[in-house]
Amino acid sequence: MGKRGRKPSSRYTITKRVSKGVVTHWRVLVPTFDRSKRPVPGQRTRHHFDISIPRREIEQIAQALYLDAIQGITNTEYSPRMLISACLQYYREVSCGSSPKAPATIRLDWFAIRDLVMFLADRLNNRHETPSSIEQLLGSHNRLEQEANLEALQSAADLPLEEVGNELIQQYRAYLARRFSASGANMRLRHLKSMFSWMVETDSFGLERNPIRGKDLFQAKRKTVGARVDPNRKRHYTTAEIRTIVNSLQGNQDCLCMVKLLFLTGARFGEIYRLQHSDYNPSDGLLHIPQGKTTDHTIVLFPALTCAIEDWIESGSKWRFGDTYYSKAFRRTADQLGIQIAQPLHGFRHSLVSALTLAGISRDDIGKWIGHSQAGGLGAGVTSIYDHTQLEALRRVAAAIPVPWE
Repeated sequence: MGKRGRKPSSRYTITKRVSKGVVTHWRVLVPTFDRSKRPVPGQRTRHHFDISIPRREIEQIAQALYLDAIQGITNTEYSPRMLISACLQYYREVSCGSSPKAPATIRLDWFAIRDLVMFLADRLNNRHETPSSIEQLLGSHNRLEQEANLEALQSAADLPLEEVGNELIQQYRAYLARRFSASGANMRLRHLKSMFSWMVETDSFGLERNPIRGKDLFQAKRKTVGARVDPNRKRHYTTAEIRTIVNSLQGNQDCLCMVKLLFLTGARFGEIYRLQHSDYNPSDGLLHIPQGKTTDHTIVLFPALTCAIEDWIESGSKWRFGDTYYSKAFRRTADQLGIQIAQPLHGFRHSLVSALTLAGISRDDIGKWIGHSQAGGLGAGVTSIYDHTQLEALRRVAAAIPVPWE
């Protein structure tokens, strides 16, 4: 006899599924029977029902499903969740959803899905979609082209999530080892592992555990940090160099606004690239910095920053080019001006931190301004910004920020 509320293991099992402390739905496990009407060991069919359905009614449904399984009647409403379809749902809802990831991370998620489709096409020997044609289909970084290709991608190669197991992961691991370095293969495995974790957590895909484990990752050779970077480039911009860059970009309003906002806010490129007109709140004297590598945060406006924001709004308050354009453009500009620097975009953030440190601003106050994860969450979000202590700290930082181009 099983526990109260459960049927013995030879019959169906009813459980409540919980996600993050909240009961989400009912789950009914019904055994699978062979032709002689004997249960197949280890094989069960999962059925999910809304939690609002009363327990007594769920018992009746489970009994009916159990009898249907014995008679060999399958549930016509049941359809297995497909691997690529689930990954694309993650891409739409998590990567590019209401709170999208940084552009570089979105691109890596897309690469992970693209290479998974190529692996499945190669494994299934799909003659209609060869790996080369799929790579051409999915090679675009343009968001609109990606969305237009989703339907073609789903039909290219897919398989039910129920078939995703250790054997398939090992085959995919071997496939990645033939095509990529250890770090490149690990990048794809980690992003795919995040997608599987989301499927398990969502609990509507019928996935019990993450099929990718830590031991599936490759042992990449550890490199000394910055070993391949010229020591002369491991530095930040000086005030004179920032002034020179600003003067050289006078004919390029888009890049000029980018330089000023990167330096004055100390934000990461991905945060500035995702900046919206609605983040600018001149009536309260605040600027909201969108979530990037860490959480979002808010800083106070000061004349130079307000002027830079206004110039950006006048130019359309939208960045005209893709995110990779700016990285290449600033690298080219730095080389043309004879400025040796390892991180042309991130260097403005380091330059601001250096300038504030020389001005005597504490590390905690600098962390609040640039949204550093170790700043204890201070200054993160509009609701906490009105705390008097935090507001005064941000005003001290704003007053100490130099403006090299003035």
